[in-house]
Amino acid sequence: MNFRPVSESRCNRHHSSLEAENLAQWYLRLNGFMTINDFVLHREHKPWGQRTDADIFGVRFPFRKELDFEDDAAFLSHRKPHFLIGEITRGQCKLNGPWTKPEKENMQYVLLAIGAFEPEKLNEIAGSLYERHCFEDSDCLIELVAFGKQASPDYSDPTKPLMQVEFGGVCQFIFKRFTRFLQIKKDHQHWDFAGQALWDLAERHWNSEELFVREALSVFGMATA
Repeated sequence: MNFRPVSESRCNRHHSSLEAENLAQWYLRLNGFMTINDFVLHREHKPWGQRTDADIFGVRFPFRKELDFEDDAAFLSHRKPHFLIGEITRGQCKLNGPWTKPEKENMQYVLLAIGAFEPEKLNEIAGSLYERHCFEDSDCLIELVAFGKQASPDYSDPTKPLMQVEFGGVCQFIFKRFTRFLQIKKDHQHWDFAGQALWDLAERHWNSEELFVREALSVFGMATA
């Protein structure tokens, strides 16, 4: 590897501003998803304001290909547009109340706001997402996904296949992408602060995936014991 030396002070600059949401966004970005963080759902009547939000929304298209990059196995077999609505926690993976209570109709709201689905199908899609955490037809795949430090056994029912993504695995994926494609990724001055911080850590721990994962979890608010 030909990483340049990087000082500890540079690696640690302003890390207090980094959140688990930033780490999830970079994982999806590197896997070809176009994303929106903090997707706000507004109230439709007084009192005006925010009714809830989706921590992250993303879509990946079926013919995604970028150089020799290999995306995570979870996304490689889908040959249709793949939509994700994500909840993010620094602890155990979970879905919050707004995405588990059909009477709130939050799912219909976000599906309508995304604008990719025929209005007459919204209730069918939303019902499947509430019941099974996913919907799939010949045109698309839509899934709820829970990001967290650990997977939860509460979602182990195979009839309701919630995608759970552990941040340790996220960090491993990012480490492999950065270190394998060093020459391509080193031109990154346009990246946001979270991406710059991840690159700094990869430079600092280029010869140890374990150390990279441990420090990245700490930097993004999930310090290990």
